[in-house]
Formats: sequence, C-alpha cells, structure tokens
Amino acid sequence: ANTDQDEQGANDGTQLATTTDEDGYFSLDDVPQGNHALSVRGEGYSKTTLVEVGADEAVVLDVGDACALPAPGDIGGVRGLVCAADFGGLVDATVTITLPGGETLTTTTDSAGRFDLTGVPAGEHTLRIEKGSFRAEQTVVIEAGAVLELDEEECALEPDDIRVAFVRGSTNDKMRDVLTTLGIEPGQIDSFGAEWAESLLSGDQAVTGYDVLFLSCRSDEDDLRANPAMADVLRDYVAGGGSVYASDQAYGIIEFLFPDQIDFEGEDTERNAANKGQSVEDLQSNIVDFNMASSFGSSSATLGYPLRTWSVMRSVANDVDVYAKANAPLMGGGRVNNSPQIVGFDHGEGRVIYSSFHQEPGVHPDQLRMLQILMFEL
Repeated sequence: ANTDQDEQGANDGTQLATTTDEDGYFSLDDVPQGNHALSVRGEGYSKTTLVEVGADEAVVLDVGDACALPAPGDIGGVRGLVCAADFGGLVDATVTITLPGGETLTTTTDSAGRFDLTGVPAGEHTLRIEKGSFRAEQTVVIEAGAVLELDEEECALEPDDIRVAFVRGSTNDKMRDVLTTLGIEPGQIDSFGAEWAESLLSGDQAVTGYDVLFLSCRSDEDDLRANPAMADVLRDYVAGGGSVYASDQAYGIIEFLFPDQIDFEGEDTERNAANKGQSVEDLQSNIVDFNMASSFGSSSATLGYPLRTWSVMRSVANDVDVYAKANAPLMGGGRVNNSPQIVGFDHGEGRVIYSSFHQEPGVHPDQLRMLQILMFEL
C-alpha cells in the first residue's frame, strides 16, 4: 500500500510518502508537528484519516480494515470531486457505497475535495456523498479493472432536503443570507422571533423536524432559561443528531446549555458579561483547523466586528474544536490573546458551532467564505 501525508498549513500539495513493508507496516519520519491528512491507498483500499502529531512524539495508528484488503477479482473504482453550488471542493466529505450484503466501502475527500474509492465490485451501485446536513446520491456502474471518472458537473451536494429553523435576533445578523448562497431555498427556512423556544421546544417539540437550528445574535433566551424542560429538549435534539449554530450575543444560550464547553469573558453568572469585545473593522485571525484552512485556501483570514461590542471567548474544553483564533481587543483597553473566534463540539450524534462574529453588510469577504465553510460542519 502507498501512504502519503499532507503538511498542515502548507496548502501547497507538500507530501511525505512511503510504502508498506512485507508485513503491511509503514513508518513516516520527520513529520512536522500539527494536524495532517494521512491517506492510505492500495489495490482494493483507500482511506484518509486526520492525525495529530505532537512535538517529539511517535504516533501509532490502527488503520482498521486496511488489514483486510479484498482479494483481486472483478473490482474497479470510482473517483471524482465533491462540491456544493459555486463553493468549490469540500474537504473531509464522506463517500460511501453499500454492497448488497450490507458491507460498506467508504473514503473521505482530500484537501482539494477529491476522492478515490477503490476495491468496488463490478456492477451497478448507489454512491452516497455526505458533508454535514448536505447529501447526494447517484447511480454508478463500475467495470472490472477500471476506474470510473465522474464529471465535475456531477459533484454537487444537494441541499433540497435540508430544513432550517432560523431564530431572528439582531437585525444586523444576516446569517440567513449565507444559507441562500449555498442553494438553500427560502421555502426550506422557517423563521421564529422572541417566542422561538415556546414554538420549537414545548408541546410537540417541533425542533425535531429540522436539521439545523440557527440562533442569530441576540436571540431571546429568557423562556429557555425559565423552563428547564425546554433546555432538556434542545440538548436531546442535538444528542439525537440535530445541529445548532449560534453567533455573537446568542452566546448566553450556549453557555446555559453547555456550561463546561466554552469559557467566555466575564463571570458566568452575569448576563451579557462576555460582551466586552472592542469594535474593529479588520481583525486578523489565524485559521488553526486543517480542514477549514484547506477549504479556505489560507491559514489566515480577516474578520469584521463593526458594531459597538461583541462576545469574547477566552478558552475551550479539550473536546472542543477551534477553527480560528485572534487577539481580541477589549472595551476599555487590554485584549485576550489567541481568543477562539469559531469553535465547535459534538454532543451525542449532533454538532454545536459558535462564532463570535456574524454576517452583516460591509464585512470583509473572508468572513462570508468562512461562514459558508462552517455550514458544511452542521
């Protein structure tokens, strides 16, 4: 089998490569510290895994079913690009074929959004592609000894089945506009105002009918705080596979629901205590997540905080993913160095993402691009 490993942060195709020995083992030396995409490829096998390498550390991996390659025979493969609308290639999308006996052949897309699924028995199969709540299926016909090249026009993930509950808060938060740039139609988005918790989390628990719940800046949190049963419904919604995205001054809802995940500026017991960020038009951030940097095409981005203040994060728990960091200026002087700007964490089968910024007219184009990338994490 052949292995290669992309270098974190380079985004220039730099690779380290080796081959397995007679017993199937491999070793890659002098790997830079950081997060990397490790690809293992052989006849009848293809798998990409994200690995984290520490300083002066040897990482020992179990790549699982790589040790059980199918015997040569009537097999072929399929390769192509995964994208969405005019977004370009999507990193770490899952590509799967389920065989008649229930066995699955799976791989993930690389840093350019491409995949190479090998070891597929000849015949007609359903190819399923997923990235967050976006998905697509198509029929492919595999020929023995050949690799099917899919046209790039066939790459798009479809948002047709996605249902979104959008909670209005600040009139400056235009996150709804970000969704429409990805092909989500207005009819797939239901809007809610100050009574959103009562509408979605009580009675028939309507929130379960949605794939994603968006809590825009200043979404009302009073009903949720006053009704523990509603908070339980929302946590259960995420645990069951739902996704929640919250921005800026909706931070109090995330802090209330998941108090151990993010340490916000100020005292936890004081409402709005984190709203200490100083207005700044162009804040330089470092993208520290490998997948986001690959999708964005750079390890740095410009963010905009044009309003009077914004909600500041200080740190996160060990199981929280940080997508980007920046030195956050505070009102009245001082700053929080390496303040997380975008974070995400799993709760059960679902995902929660929070960003200190939101989308509004006049902000830097980098910010729109980052928000588009985040939509595929939900």
